[in-house]
Amino acid sequence: MMQFNLVKQIIVLLWGDLTHTNAFYSVDGDIIGNTYRCKVNYTCSSYDEEVLSAKLVIAANKLEKNYESYGVYFQDVITKGNVETTLGVRVDQETLLNNVNVAPRANVEWNVFGDQSTRLIGGASRYYGRSFLKYEINQTLASWRTNTTYNYTTDGSVKKITTQTDKSLSDYDLDTPYSDELMLAWAQRMGPVDAMLKLVNRESRDAVHKAKDEDGLYYYNNEGRSSTNSVSLSFDQRTPFTLLGTDTRLSFAVGWQESKSNSQSDAAYDEVLDEDPVFYKGKVIDISELPSWDYNIPFTVKLSSNTVIPAWHLHWSNFVNVKSGGTVAQDSKVNDPDNGLDIYEDKDFDDLVTVDSQIQWRPPIFSSSEGYLQVKVTNLFDDVVSTTTSSISSTQSYTSGRKISMEVGMRF
Repeated sequence: MMQFNLVKQIIVLLWGDLTHTNAFYSVDGDIIGNTYRCKVNYTCSSYDEEVLSAKLVIAANKLEKNYESYGVYFQDVITKGNVETTLGVRVDQETLLNNVNVAPRANVEWNVFGDQSTRLIGGASRYYGRSFLKYEINQTLASWRTNTTYNYTTDGSVKKITTQTDKSLSDYDLDTPYSDELMLAWAQRMGPVDAMLKLVNRESRDAVHKAKDEDGLYYYNNEGRSSTNSVSLSFDQRTPFTLLGTDTRLSFAVGWQESKSNSQSDAAYDEVLDEDPVFYKGKVIDISELPSWDYNIPFTVKLSSNTVIPAWHLHWSNFVNVKSGGTVAQDSKVNDPDNGLDIYEDKDFDDLVTVDSQIQWRPPIFSSSEGYLQVKVTNLFDDVVSTTTSSISSTQSYTSGRKISMEVGMRF
């Protein structure tokens, strides 16, 4: 005879967050960049044949901006037999777009044998973007720029001068970008190790991008979209190593992902979307079917350690990240002779290995709360690889170098 446990346990949780950011940026002196071209094509027999085709001037200036975001999260955890269902909703607002965003989330976990040895997990969630300060800053930075193009194939006279107005991001009446995520996972205890196999599909819409109007001036829109499928396998040490009053846990994970996007730039706020189809790998496709441009990484390996020193209230974490170079598609500057469409070709990036380190001090303050001071160094050894995609542009782009941040807070 089969027997079911009909006892239901409901736990309702509520929490929120408030973030204030102050940003400062300065250019101490005018920055001038000149672009030279040959009168006939991109190949010159000598430098004497190159003439000035464009000049970019970034004027000396300073900016300071403040930004706030607010969020509240409701969560209801329902336990019925070996099944735990988590239902939640997050409500956000920030001071640039001023949209109220409601993001529902749901997760179901089946503890198959009731002893946590095997768990099957499924989830569906929506996530809204919550940081738009970079767009506001770049809008101001763009107003410091003066682009001058010249009739370099004829007499070298000024062809056009382009400047940008310093407008706030709120002037564009944008929707908040969001992502819908579906997740399936299998968690299994294997001796002293917890293993998890996870599959994730994420569809992102309304990404903020920059387009150009008929007068050649830039504006923001919500035309960005992307799709990502990923699979990961992780192993986490359940029982820590104990040595000289410290406890250390190790984790290891491998992952693979495939991304497609209509964002053909490594920085969305500098991008102009092309709605025309393109010619890629022998066939005509929509530009949204090209590989994602954001340093598209198909394969990753991560090794991490977390050491706790209870007597000093210290937590020290280290992360080693191995990222395969990946491939993106770039405009070859050649048109297909049959249909006149732009031909896109693959460009490969180098592999990259980085190390991150984080130290957190958590002193107890009251019986039900603790403070924390956190110092984090990302890319400790400042290793970077080039992500430049154009062979004719003087502008070079790279992966992020070393970053150091400090955070102070309190947990209740």
